[in-house]
Amino acid sequence: MYCTRCGRKLEEGEVCTCTQDQKNKKVQEKAPTQPSNENQNAVGAAQEQPSKQAEWLQESGTQALKCIKEFLGKVLQILKKPVSETERLAAENTKTTGMQFIFVKAAIVLILVLVTASGIRKEYGGMIEVPYASVLILTLLTTIGYDCMEAHFMNFFGRAFGGTTSVNNMYCVVGVRAVFDFVLIVVTAILSVFSDSLAVCVYLGIMMLIPFVQFASFRAAINADENKKVYAFFVSKLCSILIIGILVYLIGKDTLNDMMSTLSSGFYSAF
Repeated sequence: MYCTRCGRKLEEGEVCTCTQDQKNKKVQEKAPTQPSNENQNAVGAAQEQPSKQAEWLQESGTQALKCIKEFLGKVLQILKKPVSETERLAAENTKTTGMQFIFVKAAIVLILVLVTASGIRKEYGGMIEVPYASVLILTLLTTIGYDCMEAHFMNFFGRAFGGTTSVNNMYCVVGVRAVFDFVLIVVTAILSVFSDSLAVCVYLGIMMLIPFVQFASFRAAINADENKKVYAFFVSKLCSILIIGILVYLIGKDTLNDMMSTLSSGFYSAF
């Protein structure tokens, strides 16, 4: 006995299931394939990762922009009201803001020094080998080193002359001066692109202003006799300049001599 549809041999009384099998097969072909749980998780993770990265980048950019705006706002307030801002910062009794200005100035100076050194080396056709390690040390010494030294000297001599102050207050004073320093550097660098004469005039003008601003800030940050403030400020500046000058000479004289000898030998060999 055989099935009249598919021709399969059947036993006595057996019913062929070929019709039902064909129906089930058609249903399975029409039914959409469902991805497994593992595939769903993999797809979900792949979609979630770019989303998290984009969200992190956006949040980081927002925070960075906020910090820049806050920093520029502080700079603008100091340029507008240097003495009042020194009093406000001194009242907070923290050196965080002052150190922030000091480090920003150091970074700006370091970038400009490295760019200038590379430009000089390129101008002389590579005859001058720039000692970048020494340049880095000298730059940090004359920026962060000098500023921190001056803050401690101002605190020490301010107390020695009978005043009442703290090292945090003196970091505020030095930080205010650092703001004028890096504004001077940036403005001069920009103007030098258009006119060297104008850049020099602006540089000299702001340079004459800075000592007056710092002394006024120093007076606002220390409680002492007004006559003694003058001498405390003067002795602090004098000691800072003398010590930093000696250190720069001891560290940089060999580097400067090597660069000058290299330049001289290259000059004479050209003839």
